[in-house]
Amino acid sequence: MFQRGFGGDDVVTRFSFINWKKAIEKFNERVGGVGSTHNEAIIQFEGFKNQRQSVEYSFSSRKHEIKVAYRKRLTAILKVIQFLLLQGLPFRGHDESSTSSNRGKFLELLKWYNSECPEVAAVVGMNAPRNNQMIAPKIQKQLVNAYAVETTNVILADLGDRWFTLLLDEARDCSVKEQMTVVIRYVNKHGELIERFMVVVHIATTTIACLNEAIDSLFVKYGLSVARLKGQGYNSVSNMSREFNDLK
Repeated sequence: MFQRGFGGDDVVTRFSFINWKKAIEKFNERVGGVGSTHNEAIIQFEGFKNQRQSVEYSFSSRKHEIKVAYRKRLTAILKVIQFLLLQGLPFRGHDESSTSSNRGKFLELLKWYNSECPEVAAVVGMNAPRNNQMIAPKIQKQLVNAYAVETTNVILADLGDRWFTLLLDEARDCSVKEQMTVVIRYVNKHGELIERFMVVVHIATTTIACLNEAIDSLFVKYGLSVARLKGQGYNSVSNMSREFNDLK
């Protein structure tokens, strides 16, 4: 292990230091006074980190701007979706290409919102990142599903532990897929009769076993109790409405 006298500048850079009784003294000598090279370097480094042109600042600032723009874009799109859902209107258009004169209610309403609100125009459409425009049909379905989940939670919270009636009907949709609609009816805390649509369930067949399995799954999913089921309503189809050996 090499060492030099305390007077040499190379003690803490090129050679070992063993006289630790005087370590603090020697380190302070190394740092120097207020205007020493060491302290000047520290001041310049801190200044570089805090300047608005630094890479760290630019990255942090840009990240914040991206978050703000994303929140504004999501809020605008959710408002459009909420309007269409409340009015029971379809989202998609027959021709949603950029050259179409009518791209469907969702895109056209968002376009109108864009033209009427400069704050929205700054974060949607061409001003949004190409990979984060949030207008794809898949994204629309995800946001609509989020609305459905929140709406169902509100209905279940209003229902609470009260008795309820289950209303069911099954039919084929336009794609010839079997589906079952589920509606609940109950009296709320104000004594008002409430009837709420809950869900459409796609089923493989209309057999009793399949329908019963679908209903059991709904009870488990929504935390409903059969003990609180005080009424049942079906259409006149025989496999649903007869009392014995059928769904009822």
